[in-house]
Amino acid sequence: MTDPESGTISWEEMRALIAARVPQGVIERLSPVPAAELGHLRAPLRRLRAELSRELSSGDTTRYSAAYDQLAALQFAGIHSAATAAQALEWLTARPLLDITWPLPGGGSTNPDHHVLLTALLSPHRDQAFHRELAVRLAEWLPARGRHDRWLITHGLAVWSGAEVPVTDGYLIGWLREGGSIRYPYHREIGEWFAMRGLREPVPHHDTLLSWLRAQPRLSEFVRRLFEVPDVGTEFTDPYAARFGPDNEWPKALTALAGEGVLDRAELIDLCLGKLLRGDRPGNLRGFLRLYAALALDPDEVLARAGDHVRLAADGAPTAAKAAQAALVPVDDRLSAEVFTELTAAVLARPEKTLATSQLSRAAAALRRDPATADGLLPAVSVAFAHPAHAVQERALRLAAQHLPGVAPATAEAVRSAAVALGPALRPESHRLLAVQAPGVAKATEPHAAEMLEWPAHLRSPGTTPVLRPQQPEAGPGRISGA
Repeated sequence: MTDPESGTISWEEMRALIAARVPQGVIERLSPVPAAELGHLRAPLRRLRAELSRELSSGDTTRYSAAYDQLAALQFAGIHSAATAAQALEWLTARPLLDITWPLPGGGSTNPDHHVLLTALLSPHRDQAFHRELAVRLAEWLPARGRHDRWLITHGLAVWSGAEVPVTDGYLIGWLREGGSIRYPYHREIGEWFAMRGLREPVPHHDTLLSWLRAQPRLSEFVRRLFEVPDVGTEFTDPYAARFGPDNEWPKALTALAGEGVLDRAELIDLCLGKLLRGDRPGNLRGFLRLYAALALDPDEVLARAGDHVRLAADGAPTAAKAAQAALVPVDDRLSAEVFTELTAAVLARPEKTLATSQLSRAAAALRRDPATADGLLPAVSVAFAHPAHAVQERALRLAAQHLPGVAPATAEAVRSAAVALGPALRPESHRLLAVQAPGVAKATEPHAAEMLEWPAHLRSPGTTPVLRPQQPEAGPGRISGA
């Protein structure tokens, strides 16, 4: 019924359409009417929304069902009558209206169709400024963990109006999930949907993630945000993506684009390392480790980022530290002695047995290549004396003992002092292996107190006899005092 005096839709008619529950009735009635002619409905619609919200909280099942079934029709009435983008946003995001189903004319209900909601917003009575503002407002509203139905509307408005929406966490997550859907044959992007409806010119169809990414106008900006937004890594480990080929896996697609020069490979590597250094929960970090593996850094790229890899090996999550340690293996002989020593001390301070065992093997190889590095490297090796694994302590002890005779006295003393951290089972062995003769002193065939080195009191095992230092000869040319 139309008000004869104003020539507009009366509240009574609008209320009856909402009570009928089916959104299509509201859509058909209001679509031809400009929002400017529906101003008298705005206040009653807001009051009705508040009234239905109270009914939803009544605790009465019958009242709840009666109120719930009217929400979809009410939402369309609110959207059509909204005078501003802010008012439309309110009707799209009000809590009672977010998770509703749409009643069907013959009974039952169906899930909302974002295309229908988008069509209501794209009324020819609206101008581009309205669409751009609403797209921006929706992008700012999107929950950080994403909400794909509202993202699709946001994206549709942005594509329609040319709005450059802010890359919020919620918008980025929606974009990421859209990329993961491209592989499905039935999927159509919003630009394709516009073309199918005759609203816009045809656009290319993309059937792989890689193809879709190449066509993204703000790709570099969006890719940078991938390393800042929470929970992106879980999307990188989509277990189904591999079934559709490498062009549909995020890590491999990004790597391919870097290889093509579409993305800056050096920047992508740095972004990935930065994310691994910052850390994350294991499930999310796994995705970025897959990207790191896909990038497959060459030795020069690793060497240029040696500091980042050392820090990652020292402080990263176990899986990230393992990847960093493995990446440094091919450049061990190109690292400065200082950097390799820092790496060794850092890794041996970690509790993981496999990391420590591998690093001790590399330290042994480094000492074989250049025994002169022992003065710097043995104190780092002695960090493993405090390792929780007995096998690591024992291996470090034997490596230190093997190279101790050739080091400076101060280094030898530092290694012996560190031995206090060894477990009780290795303490007697450490006394035997680390109590070496000073250079120039012949090894005695029979034990003699005057030819043995005295251990500091804090390193002696309980109940053992103190070992005495030999009398030192006069210092002379070429002589080195006892360690």
